[in-house]
Amino acid sequence: MERQEFEMSQVTVILRAEYGEKAQAVADQLGAVGMRVTNIDADNGVIEGDIESEKLYTLKTLEFVETARVTFNWIVENPGDGPPDEDAEEDPDTVRGE
Repeated sequence: MERQEFEMSQVTVILRAEYGEKAQAVADQLGAVGMRVTNIDADNGVIEGDIESEKLYTLKTLEFVETARVTFNWIVENPGDGPPDEDAEEDPDTVRGE
């Protein structure tokens, strides 16, 4: 079986002011485009999480996103044919930070 690598990004999404009070609904929409949400700060309109790097452009063009800052990138080696399983436990030998 062929191994594939995926670049992942840890991102901080700053919401447009008019969406700040809808942070939970926005987080659900971010999940729908592939972001695994790890923190929601509704008071400041900030959502943090992880997403495949190739999906960053789509994330940044969403109507409720003011800006999306990448704080960290890493490579995930996946022995399967698709993106890494977000619910699987990470094996420290298969994740390399950059």
